[in-house]
Amino acid sequence: MRRLHAVRPGSVTVEVESSIALAVLLVPLVAVLTALPWVYAESTVLGRAVTTLGGGAALVAALAAQRPRRREIAIPAGATLELENAPAGEDDRYRVVLHQGERRVLLLDHGDPARAIAELREIVRVTRAAVRPGWGLTDEDLEPGADPGDVVLHPLELVAPCAPGQVRAGVAGCGGALFVLVMFLSAPRAELEIHTLSVALPLLSVVGVAAIGVLVLGVRRRVTITARGLRVEHLVFGRATLEIEVPRTELVAARATAPGTRTCHVLLETRSGPRSIAVGGDAADAIVRAVQKTPAHAPVSELTNGRAVSTYGSVLEHNPY
Repeated sequence: MRRLHAVRPGSVTVEVESSIALAVLLVPLVAVLTALPWVYAESTVLGRAVTTLGGGAALVAALAAQRPRRREIAIPAGATLELENAPAGEDDRYRVVLHQGERRVLLLDHGDPARAIAELREIVRVTRAAVRPGWGLTDEDLEPGADPGDVVLHPLELVAPCAPGQVRAGVAGCGGALFVLVMFLSAPRAELEIHTLSVALPLLSVVGVAAIGVLVLGVRRRVTITARGLRVEHLVFGRATLEIEVPRTELVAARATAPGTRTCHVLLETRSGPRSIAVGGDAADAIVRAVQKTPAHAPVSELTNGRAVSTYGSVLEHNPY
């Protein structure tokens, strides 16, 4: 991830962060490997000490690698910033690149389009750089400060996955746990006595992977739009937590964004700045259709008396993720 730290005429300073996913995966692995010598009675004191010190050093190194590093990048006069579209694949990262002749320098890299747009606007405000649109947005979409008075909200309620590929990931997790369990139960037992650790580790792996898969499948996002505004809630097995609430008077527009080959978010333009909803596919299209601007020649009453849109549950059935 690359995020804006400071900007001044002629240059920007960005913070470069490594993905924390690698550290999260390494922590349990190193912890298990470090604990093994303490479980086996045949281990020596020296072996236990070396393994513990080595595991501790690996954990410290993994956590130290997550510290952000700052880098200053020059923004010459007349520079062009581009909202980069991934050429292929299912990319969900929002990248802004700087063109320096034939070179392309990565300036911003976010998983949230709202943060990327907000930082891009700050850079453009200070450096006066030109912007080449992308992510499914137009030049008009990138302009801040639109008048929210002409927004019309059509009633809508839907529930959808929180991220592209979420359903596939959850099914893969549960399937992987089932596969490990079947392989463990069907493996021949040549030993008369099986060590407790030989049973505990596979079972812990099965339980852990299955729990992650079920949790991924049980997480959803609910979007509710009424005449008063827009509300986004995070659902974990039906238990709701408020994420975003925007009154109608604050809402300017809603646009679907696609950094790669598929829609990943809905970008909400509000009077206080951009916000985003992490939904894609049919859910994103339904939200964009429910948040529309009133044509200048049409009275508001003609647009607000239309039939309410009700897609609760249907989006989930048609969602390709």
